[in-house]
Amino acid sequence: MNNDKDFYPYKEKVEFFKWQLAYVIDQIKMADNKINFLLAIYLVILGVAVSQIKKIIDILLNMSVYSIWKVAIGILCVLFLYCIFKFFYCFINTIKPRTSPKESLREKDYKSFIFWRDITDMGYQNFKNATLENRWGDLEKQVFINSCIAKDKFKNVNGAYKLFHPTLIIFLTLLSLIYLIGD
Repeated sequence: MNNDKDFYPYKEKVEFFKWQLAYVIDQIKMADNKINFLLAIYLVILGVAVSQIKKIIDILLNMSVYSIWKVAIGILCVLFLYCIFKFFYCFINTIKPRTSPKESLREKDYKSFIFWRDITDMGYQNFKNATLENRWGDLEKQVFINSCIAKDKFKNVNGAYKLFHPTLIIFLTLLSLIYLIGD
C-alpha cells in the first residue's frame, strides 16, 4: 500500500463510512433534540396540572360518592397520570446511555479503534499497530452500532409523539371539567 492507487479502494470505503457515521450521529442528535422539545412541553402541561391539584381535591371531596362528575374526573386523572408516566418512560429510554457495542454486534471481545474507552483499554501499542483494514472494518461496525442506537432512540421519540395528542386531549378535558364544575 505504498502508492495512492493501492489505497484508493480503502479510501473510498473510509470516506463512505465516515459520511454514514456522521449522518447517523446527526440523527441521534436530532432524536435527542426532539425528546427535549417534548420534555419542555410536557413540563409546562405538568406544571399547569400541579397548580390545579388543590381545586381537583376540593371538587372531589365536596361531591357525593356516586357523582358521575367525580368518577369522570377520577378516570381522567388516572389516564393523565398514565400518559405522563409513559412519556417519562420514553424520555428516559431516549436519553439513557448508549447501547453496548458488544450487544449490537454479538461479539464478546470487540474493541473499537474509534470509541475512546476501548482505545484506552487496548493500550497505545495495539492502537498504533492496528492495520488499515482493521480500522475501516471498525468504522463499518461503528456505523452499524450507531444505527442501532438511532433506531432505539427514534422508536422512543415516536412513542412520545404518539402519546402527546391523547395527553393533551385528556389534560384539556380535565381542565375544562374542573372549571365547569368548580364554578
